[in-house]
Amino acid sequence: MCIRDRQITKAIDLLESYIETIASSVERGDQGFVSSFTDVLNFMNNHALRLLNEDDCAGCLAVLRKCNDLTLPEKYGVFPSIRVMIFNHLGCCKRRQGQLKLGLKYLLTALSIHVLCVDT
Repeated sequence: MCIRDRQITKAIDLLESYIETIASSVERGDQGFVSSFTDVLNFMNNHALRLLNEDDCAGCLAVLRKCNDLTLPEKYGVFPSIRVMIFNHLGCCKRRQGQLKLGLKYLLTALSIHVLCVDT
């Protein structure tokens, strides 16, 4: 593991700690939490894309996997638009790695979540 990987892991851990601290002090669905949580997840996804643009697929995947874990509905609530973004970015990362079938699977997952959100 290189220094950059350790820095990414440490940053992800700090963000997760921040989220857990806030979530434990408010009621589920609190608008302030939802707003902060969404901002943090958008930041993490944007960072993942920067890593992907730098050809750091391992770092990108680490960030996106944590985003995916954080947005599981049982954890902090339902955030479908964030999950669509995560799966879209996972698909792009896998395509960049040459794993086209897996990339397509992630993109189809993003599409199915989007369709469910639009239909409800």
